[in-house]
Amino acid sequence: MAKNANLYIRVDQNLKTEAEELFSSFGITVTDAVNMFLHKAIMVGGLPFELKKDPDPFYSESNMKRLTNSIAKARAGELTYHEPIEVDDEKSVD
Repeated sequence: MAKNANLYIRVDQNLKTEAEELFSSFGITVTDAVNMFLHKAIMVGGLPFELKKDPDPFYSESNMKRLTNSIAKARAGELTYHEPIEVDDEKSVD
């Protein structure tokens, strides 16, 4: 039988509480979840999820669809003109 070892980590209290609530809903503890993470990392030979920076919002799926639709309208001669829209930096415009 494997001997247990202690592992001490520091996390934000809110993160810990939310994790405990989530894992409890699965019937496991944070310790169980950390052990599962470590086993999976060893199995895959690295982190068991992809790490990447937030992509440039210009290339987001929703913006690419909007650009594709605009190009199709332009090719069909369905362009429309509108006055520039003034945007308050504090608010988002859809």
